[in-house]
Amino acid sequence: MTSSSSSSASTRSLPTETPLPKRQLALVAMVGITEPIHMTLVFPFIYYMVRDFNVSDDPRYVGFYVGVLAAAFAVAQLATGLLWGIASDHFGRRPILLIGVAGSIVCPILFGLSKTFTWAVMIRILWGMLNGNASSVKTMVGELTDESNQAKGFSLLPFCWHTGSVIGPVLGGLLADPVEHYPSLFGQSVLFRTYPYLLPCLVCSALSLLAWVLNYLYLVETVEHHAPNSAAADDDEEQAIHDAHYDHHHHRVEESSHYRAHGSSSASTHTSYDLPDETTALLISTNAAIQASTAASANPISVGGPIPVPIDSNDANESGPASPRAGLSIALSGDPLRCTIGYAAVSFFTLFIEEMFPIWAATPFDNGGMGMSTRAIGIALSVSGLFVVYLQLYLYPKVQNAWGALRCFRHGTTLCAVVVPCFGILHYLEASPSSLTVVYTMLSEGDLRPITWVVLIALLTLKEWCSVMYFTSACILINNAVPDRRYLGTVNSVSYSAASLARAVGPALGGTVFSWSLTTGYPFPFNHNFIFVMTASISLATYFMSLTWNSRLDRRAISKTSSPQ
Repeated sequence: MTSSSSSSASTRSLPTETPLPKRQLALVAMVGITEPIHMTLVFPFIYYMVRDFNVSDDPRYVGFYVGVLAAAFAVAQLATGLLWGIASDHFGRRPILLIGVAGSIVCPILFGLSKTFTWAVMIRILWGMLNGNASSVKTMVGELTDESNQAKGFSLLPFCWHTGSVIGPVLGGLLADPVEHYPSLFGQSVLFRTYPYLLPCLVCSALSLLAWVLNYLYLVETVEHHAPNSAAADDDEEQAIHDAHYDHHHHRVEESSHYRAHGSSSASTHTSYDLPDETTALLISTNAAIQASTAASANPISVGGPIPVPIDSNDANESGPASPRAGLSIALSGDPLRCTIGYAAVSFFTLFIEEMFPIWAATPFDNGGMGMSTRAIGIALSVSGLFVVYLQLYLYPKVQNAWGALRCFRHGTTLCAVVVPCFGILHYLEASPSSLTVVYTMLSEGDLRPITWVVLIALLTLKEWCSVMYFTSACILINNAVPDRRYLGTVNSVSYSAASLARAVGPALGGTVFSWSLTTGYPFPFNHNFIFVMTASISLATYFMSLTWNSRLDRRAISKTSSPQ
């Protein structure tokens, strides 16, 4: 093989793009949008809500309690996320999705009725326990797409996240405390005077109700072995995989004979590594399938690399139902495990900074914050989110097709390590003498200088673009790493549980670290800048970890299309 042909073989080539099942993806996207709404809804007013609970007389310690309340949601998701994923493999994605949305209808209302810190934490835990939608949505997108259109399909996930991240802060920032902000409309309302944070929660519940009704009426199941005649389809697939293994084995035998006949000079031309990525990935799963369907005395054929998952014959029958034991074995070994760790890492530092930014922005200026109002925080987050929605839909699919998911993941984490520390500059920028006047707008006491607003929006937009790069890519990499599509739900739920653990630790640790940084009096980087420096360090460490991942993750282990309309 010449160097030119070798170079050509190494370039990324995708099959003709399969049309996306747009209606089904739109329904799934509606559910996907609700989760970030539920998570970010409280961001603009959570500091003031906890302060109103009178948990501490010192505003420097409020951040600790805010972190506890913010972490409660993710802790609850950690406790139930794996169970929802296993249940979706057995009972289907659709019923689990509908149960999660139903919980998202009731819990926001109960949260808006909170009058004590304990009640708020308990409801936030219940809210997270009933919300198992994220892993189900990610799994369904993987089942509704194939390798040719997965970049566009999976770009819906951060699109949903950022759309919800726009809607959530808008609802929370503009509708919180309506008696104070809109006295002409709500000035006489006893209900909203007693419960100042109920209105955004009611609107949030209404959106979830709309998503539940539409998905109940129109969403179809995507798990193939739940469909009629699925046993026959699985038998056909098993036979096809067996035939592929047979052909590939004989191809390798011929290669070996050719190599022995022509000597070592042919080594660069005829090795097992010259096989197409699709065949190699297919044979990985084929080996597992043969191991599952043969007796223990039969020795599986090596395919040039370790089998990523040892699947017991009793656990993995290609024509049988999904087994929790086999699914967990896949999720906790090899490439799926490495991608899950990476996904948990980016989840940790992303939610860490997303939770800490509103707290830092609302902290009084003299204490190292920006002294911004809930409305100013909500608008800043929303404006940056609008920019990212556009970039997500039009830019990311093109970048991913050109670079691959793995390279996008690495670029996203490195850029984040550069952008996030720049937030600390805003405090000094606002404090520095300037001839620029303050912008007197609807932002009330949260007004900033024009130059500060420009830099703030630019940094928030860049930060969100980083999360688009590494979050979308992480979802694709996890999906590509699964050798048996029946266990996609279990693998995604394991990755989501790991992310939930990271998201639980992130805010709780962030609140403690931020309170500590404001009270010690230490200089840079241990002052208010410490949360930004810490985030950048973890992001950079994640990049170095990704350098150990195999480039084969840019292709699916098994290409299998399912396109309900």
